[in-house]
This record gives sequence, structure tokens and C-alpha cells, in this order.
Amino acid sequence: MFELQRYQRSLNKTNKYYSNLIEKAQKEKKSQDEVESLVSEMFNETGIIGEKISLLLSRNWVQKAEKLMLPYPDYGDTEYWVKTVYTQHGYFLNAKGVTKIRNLIREEKTAQRKGILDYAVLLIGLIGAITGLIAVLVSKSGK
Repeated sequence: MFELQRYQRSLNKTNKYYSNLIEKAQKEKKSQDEVESLVSEMFNETGIIGEKISLLLSRNWVQKAEKLMLPYPDYGDTEYWVKTVYTQHGYFLNAKGVTKIRNLIREEKTAQRKGILDYAVLLIGLIGAITGLIAVLVSKSGK
């Protein structure tokens, strides 16, 4: 999680840095080519950081699915995965892929909670029945 925050801070700093450079270049009436070059550099730098964030988040979602022993889309499936452009790390989940894994995780956790709640209801009912039985026995022995 700290890694994600570090990348987000870096992305914000990069955006701010290049925004200031672009604004300064425009105020100084630099050529359109120079301004476009700065914009291109900004998109390249932010693209690299954005890809790192996407890779990190994808890795986290896949690890959560693996921990629950859930299937997740194959890496080559372009319906759910996007090939990296700026870095050489492979693939990251697109919005549809994240939604699919998130829904699978949510369903699994709901099913796990349902099983626990069934036992909790049974236990509470049993405690209530025992309490009622003790109350009846105590009231009969007190007469």
C-alpha cells in the first residue's frame, strides 16, 4: 500500500512539475514545438508511472483472488488484460478485469460470511433455549 502511495505522490509531483514548465513556456512565448515537446514528455513520464500503478493494483487483485483460490482471467485474454506500453512488465487488468475479479472476491466472501452466520444463528438459538430452560428450572425449584 505504501508503494501505491509513493507512485501516486510521484505522479502528482510529475504532473505539477510539467504543468509549471508548460505554463512557463507559454508565458515566455516559446515556440509551439517546444510546448508540444514538453506536453509529450509529460505524457510519457505520467504514462510510465500510471502503468506502474496499474501493474501494482493488478498484482494486488490477483493475489487476493489466489488467496481465496478463485480463478482469474488468463494473462493473454485481451478482454480483461492490457499489454504494457511504457514498461516491460507484461500485462495489467483493465476496468472490466478488475470488476470481474472484484465481483468474484465479493461473492466468495459473502458465501464465507453466510456460512459463519448460519452457525452464529444456531449458536444464539441454542444459548437462548438453554437460558430459557435454566429459567424454568430455577423458577420450579424456588417454589
